[in-house]
Amino acid sequence: MTNPMPKSTFRTTPAFKTRSASAWRTVAAREIDVKLRDKGFVISMLITLVIIIGAPLLSSLFDSGSDHNRVIVTDDRAAAVVSAAQHDLSSQGASDTVEAVRVANQAEARQRLQQDDDLVYLYRKGGQWRLDGYVDTPSDRESATRAMSSAVASTVVADSAKAAGIDPKSLTSRMSLKTGQIKADGKDHSVIAPVVGMVTGVLFMVLAVQFGYVIAGSVVEEKQSRIVEILLTAMRARHLLFGKLVGNTVLAFGELIIICAGGLLALSFSSWSYFVTAALSWSVMWFLVFFLVGFVALASLFAAAGALASRTEDVQVTASPVMYLIMAVYAWVVFSMSNLDGISGRVGSYVPIASVVWMPLRMSIGNAAWWEPVLSILVTIGFTVGAVLVGERIYRRSILQTGGRVSLRKAWRQDESVA
Repeated sequence: MTNPMPKSTFRTTPAFKTRSASAWRTVAAREIDVKLRDKGFVISMLITLVIIIGAPLLSSLFDSGSDHNRVIVTDDRAAAVVSAAQHDLSSQGASDTVEAVRVANQAEARQRLQQDDDLVYLYRKGGQWRLDGYVDTPSDRESATRAMSSAVASTVVADSAKAAGIDPKSLTSRMSLKTGQIKADGKDHSVIAPVVGMVTGVLFMVLAVQFGYVIAGSVVEEKQSRIVEILLTAMRARHLLFGKLVGNTVLAFGELIIICAGGLLALSFSSWSYFVTAALSWSVMWFLVFFLVGFVALASLFAAAGALASRTEDVQVTASPVMYLIMAVYAWVVFSMSNLDGISGRVGSYVPIASVVWMPLRMSIGNAAWWEPVLSILVTIGFTVGAVLVGERIYRRSILQTGGRVSLRKAWRQDESVA
């Protein structure tokens, strides 16, 4: 009679009870210590930090030269607006300058635009001031265009006040120069929204996958070498799992804090410093909170995936459902970026794991009420608690099962193999 495939039926009951706090803290400290001593991990983190900080600073360095903006005008009022804009730039200490180029009429102005793409044309149309370029709208001239917008508002307010005796301050908020591209505040988020969505999505995906596979790899290595059987004689399985979760969560969260702080600091010293608003900073803080809660859920599932495997090669298969979940969240954000106010973004804000990216993204554009992130984080916490319980059950029932991959159904129905 052929013996069945050998498998470990070793049921562990700790020979001596290590205090639960002492046990998981020891495991967590070891996880952190091993990772911080890993030169590859440290070097990769430093490279990431250099890229995050260096990208906006280098871009500002290359764009740091003063831009001389030439503005075509056809009348004295437009010339006065350009003069006021230059005065505004000078008072702010900006390196950019604006200069009026006087032409006779609109036909000549358009001809000059065709001859020189660097020129822009300031004129009035239907009572509205316009600033147009020939090839593109002047969307790459941030400081100059803001100064022109301010000058237009001041000019219109002064004219209106002079004609009607109205307090100029009461009209300032209604005066603006429309370019169709640049608006550092208000509802034009054509630049900041995709950036926030892509950055948070990439950070979430990279860190979740990086540390998730670290946890799964650590679990399967201990299982494959049977070291876990020794460890489980000194502590309970849930304490061993909890220590791994805490240690890797601290590492992932610490790396994320460093990256976010470095990125915001670099951005504040770059030419895009006007994007560093209270709304953006607040959304980054909420992203940290959502990531912390969401990562614990994913880490628990990755640990369960590691316990289902018997060899390191098996982790790619057992962890694939978790990977599909992470990739689905990233794809959801990318393909819905064009309609942030739509139903997709609102639903995603309350779907666990997806809310890690969606809710901070909506907050960065001011599209979420104060209670929405609170409700969303409570839903995510509930999901995380459930994920930890599921992961812990699978881990305990499959960590000592050897002889091949353990199916999820078998692990779920398996009798307790460890205490």
